[in-house]
Amino acid sequence: KKNTELPDWKKDLYWLIFTLIIAIPVVILNYVDVLGIYRIPILFMLATIVQFTAGLTFYKGAYYSLKSFSSNMDVLVSLGISAAYFYSAASVFLFKGELYFDTSVLLILFIRTGKLLEKISKQKASSSLKSLFKLQPNKANLLEHDGTIKEIDTSDVKPGDILLVKKGDKIPVDGIIISGQTQVDESMLTGEPVPVEKGEGSAVSGATINKGQAIN
Repeated sequence: KKNTELPDWKKDLYWLIFTLIIAIPVVILNYVDVLGIYRIPILFMLATIVQFTAGLTFYKGAYYSLKSFSSNMDVLVSLGISAAYFYSAASVFLFKGELYFDTSVLLILFIRTGKLLEKISKQKASSSLKSLFKLQPNKANLLEHDGTIKEIDTSDVKPGDILLVKKGDKIPVDGIIISGQTQVDESMLTGEPVPVEKGEGSAVSGATINKGQAIN
């Protein structure tokens, strides 16, 4: 069955666009005296929509954080947008004061932008790691205590195992060279096309390629 669920970052992108569309008239109405008697009611309505739709995620995050007797960024954001929104709402219904609806809406817009960029960065990092794991060889040559070589699955390699990596082979796992001198192609990690000199005590990374002599 085809998965039709949207990635998290795309959902955040749609919420960001939604917030931006409403934020523009909110900022204009907050500072420009237009629409006459309808200005403040429309401003209040638009700010309320953003506060309890796009801003709801911060209230949920703050609720679960406080429920576990801890604090996170959602708590701080919730305090900030609530102070601006509810003071402005009180200025509309209870007393005549300054309106800060634009502050609450813009805070939601800016924080959502940051969260979107963070999720995109995490997804890219995750995709890079998955690609790296795909490059990793499935088999490794284990050097036994009696000098024989046994082919095993890379997943079965344990700390302390001694592996033989021949010329042209991919290094199966991260490790330290204990014997041999070689050159290792690390372009898949660094982008540098020139192989790096490696000797005893040098660290090597899984999925890089041994371009020189055999090493253990």
